[in-house]
Amino acid sequence: MATLPLDLDDVLGELSSEAGFQALAPAGTTMGHVHLQVADVADSEAFYSGVLGFDVMVRAYPGALFVSAGGYHHHIGLNIWNSRGAAPPPPGSVGLRTFEVVVPGPDELQRVLARADAAGIAIESTNSGALMRDPSGNGLILRAA
Repeated sequence: MATLPLDLDDVLGELSSEAGFQALAPAGTTMGHVHLQVADVADSEAFYSGVLGFDVMVRAYPGALFVSAGGYHHHIGLNIWNSRGAAPPPPGSVGLRTFEVVVPGPDELQRVLARADAAGIAIESTNSGALMRDPSGNGLILRAA
């Protein structure tokens, strides 16, 4: 596995001048997986595996954790390579605002939300689904398929 630098100029060059930095992915876009910077791997594991129910796929990679559903190699990569102990970014910072996690159905969604509530995680109801934040402040929206 390699960690390669992101060519930000190339990525931003894909945005039209009309879209600017507030561009959203087109409707219907599906991401195979995301990688998130987190402050603490253990706290992230407790949230993503313990609360959300993802399976831990790789724990042995230095400073990282990889979790998935359904046996996929990983849906979410979590690492502390540039963010160990970091506070959540301040409101209005450039970066990923939220990502969406689609659970198999309404019954599973209710089970996940009950675990989040029991863990004391704030849940906000939105038009897109249930918004919550991981221990590092990364926002995710849960919705049923």
